[in-house]
Formats: sequence, structure tokens, C-alpha cells
Amino acid sequence: MKPFRKLGGKAPRTGVSCAVGTPTCSYFDPSSFAAPEIDPKNPATAHYGNTNRNEFRGPGFFNMNLSVVRDFKIREFATLQVRGDAFGFTNTPHFNNPGASCPASANPGQPHSCNTGNNNFGVITGVVQPGGFFGPDPGNRVVWLGAAVTF
Repeated sequence: MKPFRKLGGKAPRTGVSCAVGTPTCSYFDPSSFAAPEIDPKNPATAHYGNTNRNEFRGPGFFNMNLSVVRDFKIREFATLQVRGDAFGFTNTPHFNNPGASCPASANPGQPHSCNTGNNNFGVITGVVQPGGFFGPDPGNRVVWLGAAVTF
């Protein structure tokens, strides 16, 4: 097996599918992993593998909010406040973690690579909506405009 390397592939657009075995949509190289071989005559020799728990990280989240406020003095006793708020200013989607189930057969004489067959091992297949202050945060930009007169 090859050493682990992150490819940084993105989720496919709606209606676009990735060819199996090509790294265009893979977040990490699936050929770096293999299912462990289990001997049916001696199942006590089965082992889990050589990666640790929580060893890899997904794509993560990025969010930026922006507020712009300006006060205009109308009179000595009155002020006009104009403001604009942009939540999710960068309009960045939050990608889900890649598929982590190695579907290859673990029987002797079978191919053991995790990138065989039609599967999503190492591929990001969607987005996630983490909880935000106003509920689920899909990552899209929301703009609020407001004005207030204080006196």
C-alpha cells in the first residue's frame, strides 16, 4: 500500500458522477488503504490495521460574518444609524466528511484494495449543516439591512 496522502477533491456537482479509481473526487487517496486479510481457518489471526483512532481530519468549516454600521447626525438630538450585516460572508459550503467504509472483501484470494468496485470510499458526497445561532447553518450568504433613528 502507498503512504497516506490528502488529495483535496471536492464534492461533485449535481448530476456529475466520478469514475471509480480516479482521484478527481477523492479527499484522500483510497489506494493507501486495504481491508485486512482474515484466514477462515484461523480467525484468531484477524487484526484491525495500523491506523489510529481520530488520525485523519475532514475538510472542516469556515465561516465569516461582517457588520458595517454608520451613524449620521441629523440634528443635535437625533441620529440616523444605517447598518448592514452579512452572515456567511464568504458564501463557503460546509463539506461533509469523506466516506470511510472500506467495502473490499476480506477473504483470501480476493482483491483487498479499498478503491475497487462502485463505492464512495474517500469521496465527499455532500454537505453538512452545523448548528448556528439562528439554527442550521448551510454556509450560504444572508444579508440584513437596517436603519434606525435615535433621539
